[in-house]
Amino acid sequence: MFGYPSNTSIGEIVFQALQKDPEKVAQISDSEQTTLTKKELLLNAIRIATYLRNAGIRQDDIVGIVAQNTTHLSALTFALFFNGIAYHSLNPALEEATFQKLLDITNPKIVFCNAENYDLLVRTSRKAKIIIMKPELSGVTSMEDILQTPIDLNSFRPLKLQHGVSQTLAIVSSSGTTGIPKAVTISNTHKLFETLDVLPSDIQYTPSTLDWISSLITLLTSVVVGTTRIISERTFDPLHLIELVQKYQITWLFHSPSHINMLLSCSQIAPHKLDSVRLVLVGGGNSNVSTLQKLQTQLRHGIPVIIYGLTEAGSAITVNSNALVKRGSVGCLVPGFRVKIINEDGSALGPGEQGEICFNNGQPWAGYVGNPEETMRVRDDEGWIHTGDIGYMDSDHYLYIVDRKKDLLMYRGMKYYPQEIEQIIAEIPAVSEVCVFGIWSELESDAAAAAVVKNQNSQLSASEILDFVKSKISVKYKHLNGGVFIVNELQKLPNGKLNRRAIKEACLRTQQINLYT
Repeated sequence: MFGYPSNTSIGEIVFQALQKDPEKVAQISDSEQTTLTKKELLLNAIRIATYLRNAGIRQDDIVGIVAQNTTHLSALTFALFFNGIAYHSLNPALEEATFQKLLDITNPKIVFCNAENYDLLVRTSRKAKIIIMKPELSGVTSMEDILQTPIDLNSFRPLKLQHGVSQTLAIVSSSGTTGIPKAVTISNTHKLFETLDVLPSDIQYTPSTLDWISSLITLLTSVVVGTTRIISERTFDPLHLIELVQKYQITWLFHSPSHINMLLSCSQIAPHKLDSVRLVLVGGGNSNVSTLQKLQTQLRHGIPVIIYGLTEAGSAITVNSNALVKRGSVGCLVPGFRVKIINEDGSALGPGEQGEICFNNGQPWAGYVGNPEETMRVRDDEGWIHTGDIGYMDSDHYLYIVDRKKDLLMYRGMKYYPQEIEQIIAEIPAVSEVCVFGIWSELESDAAAAAVVKNQNSQLSASEILDFVKSKISVKYKHLNGGVFIVNELQKLPNGKLNRRAIKEACLRTQQINLYT
């Protein structure tokens, strides 16, 4: 479709793409009320790249980014691509100790941040130079200062990558459900922009910041395909999303399942308010069939599309544009990927047989920065990445995710996965969000318990949820033997995924609970 030679760097591709149709609006910031054409983005990126070259930042250095979706973040990202410098993007919502450890792993030479995160960076970034994206701070170099850098348009070109397309493009952090998040490398793979359905006429929006791979994918598809991308500094709010869709006639959305649940629970949602939307990509977590059905009722001219991928893959692995026909499936493989399902002995399994999902995209991957042991554990000698996800492939080559391997629980000697129970509870119309976890005891091991967020004004009770699960699942070991917790919200990781550990701890601390056994 795009025709770029396989050895062309992302920086070179972006450089070429920004020169096509230079007066087209490439980016609109709703929160800052700014608009940039492709030509303006290119000029700003060249100014930043020139500044970094003058400052002696080399391709073996790393640049840190701690920032929301502000006007000049995309130009900064493109400048790093032009110079062949990997960025490490971190979410400021991380605990400071975690933030510190991640910075210690990558040791960036420069960190770009917003002013509200300056003190955090002073405490954690060691010797790194700190540059303020916005607003300006007295005595600290700002992005506005950098954008005054003189440039030579005639001679500027992206630098040749020292290690070819296997060179690291970006570093983002893993989910970090347990322990310290890993610093995951992403190579200069064209799959970042080749695997999704994007049209030049699309108006794109995702609330993700650069510490999500979905943000990087949206950014690159936008510039390479030539769309207009809407950004906002505001954290996700369903009412704000509805307003953005109507204001800019957004056609293409990329959200996590938790965001979709929040949207569907919003009292202001109505199908006519989403009439411009043709695609809603849902990725970054488990998507319940009932949620997708509810979403489809709000999309008169669009469809939900399920995306399955890992940061380690550098792109989507599977895509399901047939989500309401192949219900529960994350879709078919995108071109260039191979998948196998293996048992505990490492033997490949056939259609319908459940095992660990492994993928191989034939692309180089540098692994986890500073963690060769974990890299070797995840990637085997033949280049297969072991996802830790349990699933199966049906006879039509559609992939299904059952659960995380590490989420496997056991009750009175019988194994079960919480996602299966979550899918059942999500069928209840009054349920907005649900998280199932195990409550351990010496006698029974892990008794399934559910934390449930109800829809607004719902009278749904814990006993009704218990009875519903019993009516849908015949075996007692998969019943909610640990009880039901009705809660106002479910704790989430900075990337929007459910934080099962925090949800469980919060429920167990609750003094007034609806608990039935």
